[in-house]
Amino acid sequence: MDKSVISSIPVLTGKENYREWASKVKAAAFINGIWLHYISEDLVWNTISAEGQEDRKERVKEEDLQIKEMKAQGIILLTVSSIITIKLESLSDDATANTMWTLMKELFSTRDGVTAMLDMKKFQRVDFVDDGNMEFQIDSFTELRSHCTLNKHTVTDWQFAAMLLIALPDSFSHVQDAFLTTGDPQDLSPDTVHAKILEFENRKKEQATGSAAFSFSTTTTKSKGKKATTSSSSTLAAASDKSNVECFYCKKKGHMAKVCRTKKQDKAKEKQEAEKKNQKSGPGPANTGDKDPNTHQAHAGYIGSTDNKSLQCAQWV
Repeated sequence: MDKSVISSIPVLTGKENYREWASKVKAAAFINGIWLHYISEDLVWNTISAEGQEDRKERVKEEDLQIKEMKAQGIILLTVSSIITIKLESLSDDATANTMWTLMKELFSTRDGVTAMLDMKKFQRVDFVDDGNMEFQIDSFTELRSHCTLNKHTVTDWQFAAMLLIALPDSFSHVQDAFLTTGDPQDLSPDTVHAKILEFENRKKEQATGSAAFSFSTTTTKSKGKKATTSSSSTLAAASDKSNVECFYCKKKGHMAKVCRTKKQDKAKEKQEAEKKNQKSGPGPANTGDKDPNTHQAHAGYIGSTDNKSLQCAQWV
């Protein structure tokens, strides 16, 4: 038998931890194939036929069952307190695992009256909270129902299913309406209600995840836009700051050549000096269409000649 399985079983001390102890022992018995030894002697030993007890295979089978019986008893003896061990040892020598299991159940499965009433009070006043862990709350509610059942406060399946729906918070009103406003309440099943609650919760989680992702994307986009705007503003601010700009004309900082005052003043002075120089030199010769004045005089004298041939030529010209 695996020691880790035995070590996982708590030591039974009384009513306060009987349920946990019993569930762990049951699990260990299932793993080791010895659960039948706890619940029924007949189911175990009737597998050996009375007619075939002399058969070798039957004897081997009987020996195997005896080994399993000892393991079943050993699990109980190893996982109870010393006081409970004394009670078990006081049983007859022919006591079986089923006898021990039944005794533990009779002694510790039912609680005292006050505890039973408190359990019933809790069971009737359960309110679930929408904290994303609805399954744990339902499991705890189911366990509380089991405690009440052990103390003979029974609740039918359809009543328990209705209590599950009533205990839901307002955010699960769609689930409540789907069950309570349609069909016969006595047709309710705890398993069906449980599955619908978890399905609705998972859908809410998916929607919340999608909304969070969209919000993150929007925030990131806005942040990027803000950074771009800030960067653009910084660029404009840097461009408008001419404190480090050097003029190519006067070599001074703080402006560019196209707005340089010194350059404008120098241009104005040059223009004034050019106008004064033109006024001192006076007006130039009239423009007669001929660049050479001597040529103009020659033409005039030639035209004024009394010679006929010259006159003809002048007229031709």
